[in-house]
Amino acid sequence: MEGYEKGKDSFYITLASNRNNFEMILLVGYIAAGQAMKTGFEPETFFVSVDVPLGEGFRLVTSTTKEDLQQLLSGKINTAQFVKLVEFF
Repeated sequence: MEGYEKGKDSFYITLASNRNNFEMILLVGYIAAGQAMKTGFEPETFFVSVDVPLGEGFRLVTSTTKEDLQQLLSGKINTAQFVKLVEFF
């Protein structure tokens, strides 16, 4: 996560998934971030982490920009296009 600093200009959420639905949970996290934006909180970077119960456990960490998230929420891009824009760490 080089170049990203934890602080007020970022949104962080960690969710838990079942073994096979982590992609859906990832999108739920970004939709929650969009709901937070409706309150006037508009950070530049959004981080969504998903805990996946594989083996001893696996954490999928992702991020996206405010602009990419706004495109998803406004319907300018679909979920498949959005996932291609998300950075995976």
